[in-house]
Amino acid sequence: MFLGEAAFALVGLYKLFEELMYFAFALPLAKSFSLDYGANDSLGSRFKKVLADPFVLVPLSGLAVGLILNLTGVPRPEFYSRVNSIFIPAIPVLLLLSIGLAMRFGSVRKYFWKSAAIVLIRQIMVPAAVVGIALALGFGTIADRLPLKVVLILSCMPVAFIAMVPTTIYDLDVELANSNWLLTNSLLVVLVPALYFLVQRI
Repeated sequence: MFLGEAAFALVGLYKLFEELMYFAFALPLAKSFSLDYGANDSLGSRFKKVLADPFVLVPLSGLAVGLILNLTGVPRPEFYSRVNSIFIPAIPVLLLLSIGLAMRFGSVRKYFWKSAAIVLIRQIMVPAAVVGIALALGFGTIADRLPLKVVLILSCMPVAFIAMVPTTIYDLDVELANSNWLLTNSLLVVLVPALYFLVQRI
């Protein structure tokens, strides 16, 4: 919205690595804290359980198949546009519905200081590190600094609603995830104007 369609095209590249981190590392790590594992489970046993988990296996398989099809030059079927026009708006609605059903506003009071630490990490330390890496890679010298601006905006985003998924399916602390989501998203009221100010001056 701030930077136009050219910037939105770069979001896909950023998100590709983000999705890979979610499904290759974050979800398996979350599952390792779940009750599915016994205290004495070996590393090999835990690894097998992760590989058998459909919430990890299906997205990773989809990413792998999509990458293979892309690299081999297989054209995308025409009907995909129609399918995407249905699924793309439907998925956020379904995810937000599931979050709304699990939402507990009192959890912010209970976990305020832990969530405040997440704000410090997620919306201050992470952007500082990521923007620093982007500058070191030369993002500030190409395409009128557009890649740098995109990285700045995306790295500052709050906890996403996907954070509620592993806590629910792996029986983890849903209230803590809920508190993190509520607090970091409420700060968008301040963050969005601040980002607009920054990207106009980069």
